[in-house]
Amino acid sequence: MPIIAIPTTAGTGSEGTVAAVVSDVESKMKRSITDPFLVPKVAVLDPDIMLGLPAQITAETGADALTHAIESYLSQYSNSFTETCSISAIKAIFDYLPAAYQQGSDKVAREKMAIASYEAGLAFTRTYIGYVHAIAHQLGAFYHVPHGRANAIVLPHVLRFTAQRDNARLTQLSLALGYKDSAQFIDNVESLLRALNIPTVIPELNKSDIPRLAKQAIKEAFGEYPVPEEMTVAECQQLLSTLLDTGVH
Repeated sequence: MPIIAIPTTAGTGSEGTVAAVVSDVESKMKRSITDPFLVPKVAVLDPDIMLGLPAQITAETGADALTHAIESYLSQYSNSFTETCSISAIKAIFDYLPAAYQQGSDKVAREKMAIASYEAGLAFTRTYIGYVHAIAHQLGAFYHVPHGRANAIVLPHVLRFTAQRDNARLTQLSLALGYKDSAQFIDNVESLLRALNIPTVIPELNKSDIPRLAKQAIKEAFGEYPVPEEMTVAECQQLLSTLLDTGVH
């Protein structure tokens, strides 16, 4: 049975991917299904459908698309086609997501975001994702944190982890986008997320869960995600600890 996909948000990019995600409520895990038969035969990008999307959902799904594009570019499987898609998507998201968030009836912004989400989907379905998604999947499975929000909160932390390793691909991406270095690029990612009122902590996060969350995140990524730098379980635990709601923001 051919699939015709009509996305109602500019986020997952699933209208162009081979992947689907299923939540296992009992084990508190998210499991992915990958199959070429999941790729839609036709994708219809209609911005009119997205005009009434609430601002928060607009922001969080847009951040999901941004994460797809960035993690795809940083992937060791990236190539000239996926890099072109990623850069186009990232630029469009920086240019049009604030407008779509602030004025949901902005049809041009909605159209540009729909295309950006699709491009990010085309990119990451060929390159896979990375630690941002691996960690965000655990937060979604454990605490039902919306996927885009979890990605948005985790993204700057994983980018800074990658930058600390002087990663060449992150530097290359930053320069390709017109930034002087990766630090400036990451600062602008954080500025965008602040403008979208994305939180910086996970109120639901329980300190006692962190060892299990970190272990499952690293297990998900290991051997499957072509990450630009390797993260240990201890480093993942440290990252997760920065997401605790201490009451001081």
